[in-house]
Amino acid sequence: MAPIPPPPTHKRGTVQIVALGCRKLRSSSAVFGVTKPFVKMRVGSSEEVTTRPSARPLPTHCNYSEVLEINDVLLPADTDIAPFLDIKVFDKGSLGTNTLLGTGSFCLNETKFYEQFGGGRGVEAGRAGGEGENEEATDLSYIHDAPYMKDRKVLTDEFKTAPLFSVIEIFRAKKKAVFTETTKYELEVVGKFHAFVRILPDGHTAKTKEDKWIEKMIELMKTPKKYNVNVYILEGTALTAMDDKSSDPYLKLKIAGHESKGETHMKTLKPEFYERHTISCKIPGDALLNVDVMDWDRFSSDDVIGSTVIDLEERWFSSEWQKMAVKPLENRPIYVKSSTQPQGQLQMWVDIAEKKAGGGKGGGMPLYDITPPPPADFECRIVVWKCEGIPAGDDFSDQSDMYVKLRLGETEWRSTDVHYFAKKGKGSFNFRFKFPLKLRHGGKVVGGGEGASYLKVQIWDADLLVSDCLAEGQMDLQDAMKTAFNTRELGMEYNVFGESGKQLKAAAARLKMEKQKSEYVIQKPKKNAAVEQDEEPNENTSLLGGERDLESGQRLEPPEPLVPPPPAAKKANKKKKAGMIDGIRGSMGLTAPENSGWLNFSKTNLRTGAVEKRGKVLLGIEILPESLAARRVCGEGREEPNNFPVLPPPDGRVDFTKMMNPFYAAQQCMGDALAKECGMGCCCILFVGGFIAFGVLLGPEIQILLSVLNMVPTVVAQIILVTLFSSCTLCCCYFYCCFCKKDREDHEDMDAM
Repeated sequence: MAPIPPPPTHKRGTVQIVALGCRKLRSSSAVFGVTKPFVKMRVGSSEEVTTRPSARPLPTHCNYSEVLEINDVLLPADTDIAPFLDIKVFDKGSLGTNTLLGTGSFCLNETKFYEQFGGGRGVEAGRAGGEGENEEATDLSYIHDAPYMKDRKVLTDEFKTAPLFSVIEIFRAKKKAVFTETTKYELEVVGKFHAFVRILPDGHTAKTKEDKWIEKMIELMKTPKKYNVNVYILEGTALTAMDDKSSDPYLKLKIAGHESKGETHMKTLKPEFYERHTISCKIPGDALLNVDVMDWDRFSSDDVIGSTVIDLEERWFSSEWQKMAVKPLENRPIYVKSSTQPQGQLQMWVDIAEKKAGGGKGGGMPLYDITPPPPADFECRIVVWKCEGIPAGDDFSDQSDMYVKLRLGETEWRSTDVHYFAKKGKGSFNFRFKFPLKLRHGGKVVGGGEGASYLKVQIWDADLLVSDCLAEGQMDLQDAMKTAFNTRELGMEYNVFGESGKQLKAAAARLKMEKQKSEYVIQKPKKNAAVEQDEEPNENTSLLGGERDLESGQRLEPPEPLVPPPPAAKKANKKKKAGMIDGIRGSMGLTAPENSGWLNFSKTNLRTGAVEKRGKVLLGIEILPESLAARRVCGEGREEPNNFPVLPPPDGRVDFTKMMNPFYAAQQCMGDALAKECGMGCCCILFVGGFIAFGVLLGPEIQILLSVLNMVPTVVAQIILVTLFSSCTLCCCYFYCCFCKKDREDHEDMDAM
């Protein structure tokens, strides 16, 4: 017989419930709405407690702000059999009838009391639903130099938080649209009940710091107050097109019956709103902030592109939210009821402060100026290094007279020089282009449309009459332009194909350096010592000495420069060797240049639908502020000054000084394959002609040789013939090794480059 487990230990305590109110209640009647809801609660067979009926501020979003207690509750120590708080929501009708709106439950092992037994979620419920859910953005494009972004975190998603109180869903059964005999009904959510639940063990009198903080929050929950809500909305991205491939978006904000609208931005899916909306509400209460992105229409009602909802009550009663002095910048997705897929994103943050007399619109919190900064001048430098795998323009010779055309946005097409007789789809250019840019906030090109950030690249085959386009591709530089604009004050370039991690560290180090440079330390004068007077510079005085304060005359000394710690000897040697190897491989053309990348070309086969590769081109792209471009002067193409980077002469080009050689000229003009076939045919013709000429001119000598061979023994005749044949074979091999093999090695070197 199995042993009987010991009965679980029990404790007795009081369940304290701070009932904030009900939210989003729905009536069970399609005709009559909710009038005055109230809530009944009990734990097991204990006494039942009831809130007062309330219709303020709204029947569907009513407040109770009551503290209710259920005494003498039996609480088992085992969290698996912890009791539930049963909740029933009723509606008090005008005729005195009570209608059940829905039911819900809350397990008491979620409270602080059960932490000692391995359960509970703790008082610090304001954490963002677990560590790591509020992921901070580390992309270089999120670096902002605007004053309002100082000390402000940037999240990749919306801010997730768990408030101090519990959000308990209220359910009601309804008939299924399609049901079977066993599953005729299903549960639907008809509202939420906000309440803070805690357990006070018998004899609990200690007032810890945590208890005092909880009681302070309870007092805030019991007394609804007016708050100012400042909503800052910067940009919208990837909005769904409601019109012909575009939309006319504007913002509409609603909370507790108050509404605020923004300006309309015509024909864009990436609107730059940069608007601040101030709305008042009561907390606790109807504090659901609805942000709708609308599409303006001239002849019909406006459409909803997407919406996002923020429960300000949950945020206000969150410990994490209260501890954050500067609220984070969120990238909130927007949705519509008919789809679970996001319809775009909004970049925004929310500030909440108690509304006080004389507090102004900010309500005691700072108001940020989010006006976009003025445009700035930049220069985009693009280096075309080489291309590979390009289809041949001339099927007869299987080669092309190749050149590259570029176009940035709506600028004119610009071309490289021509690589004549390019073989095997490979072309070498080492050609630089420079495009002046004027960027505004967000990396948008001033005066440019939606395609102003696109770089279009084409590979052409030059012909006398009509040139042929061999391949075409494009890439969007919008993110690169945005990053370059955000980091313009740092005086550093942004490489499109550079390592983002290294560039991010460099930007952070530059920011730290600039901050140190701006923080001068004033040396305090010694006691009873006179302030030093300005001295004339002499041979013993450094012209780069410390500056002086204009008012006090005291010397200003800059902080110590940032000096990286010396690396270990082994790492330094290893890095030096790797650099030498990379340098040798780069000089041989075996590696791609630094900060460069491949742009692949492709084409869709209309018959099969398959995507076919059309080659690729190696590019180097960097965007520089105007101040840095003025210091790093360079020429177009390979013209002087040939710097940043130095462009060597292209590899594998035709040497026109050797074109006087008919064999070299024939090989370059006809291509390797055709030249080889023609060479073999010429060799056959020469062999037959030589054999005939040899027989005609040397007939008597051949007759004499045959007579001699007939006179000598057969073995001697065979030795003579073998000697003559071996001599001819050795001569041919020597000719091949000295001339043909050297020419083949030259071709292989050109192909490798």
